[in-house]
Amino acid sequence: MLEQPPVQTVPCEEQIRIDGQIVEQLSAVSSEDGHAVRVTIIQGGRSKNGYVYDEAALRQIARLIEGAQAYADHARSTEDQLNRSVRDVVGFYQDAAYVADGGCGRVDATLHIFEAADWLWSIIKEACDWADPS
Repeated sequence: MLEQPPVQTVPCEEQIRIDGQIVEQLSAVSSEDGHAVRVTIIQGGRSKNGYVYDEAALRQIARLIEGAQAYADHARSTEDQLNRSVRDVVGFYQDAAYVADGGCGRVDATLHIFEAADWLWSIIKEACDWADPS
């Protein structure tokens, strides 16, 4: 395994602003080939619970999120986190990457939504239609 040079990071103390966004619609919304959309997983900075996500943390998150399952909701408890139902899985993440955006950075990934979660895709489709009503 190749040694990676140490990453020089500057702590980013900026307050995280939670602002859900669809970064890029990757497939035509009416596509029969599946449903994929580019999303922001996490933004860098200080979270409401006091954690600071700097560049090094975001790069690690990008590596960890690759292939991870996407759930309809956050786990409500530690028990939920350990024992998630297969019915809650709506898709998976791929092509995760750290993005240096001039602020504290962020992690974007492609969210592939399963056919069984078509209800979610209809919400995303409507959001995209509102953002680009052409």
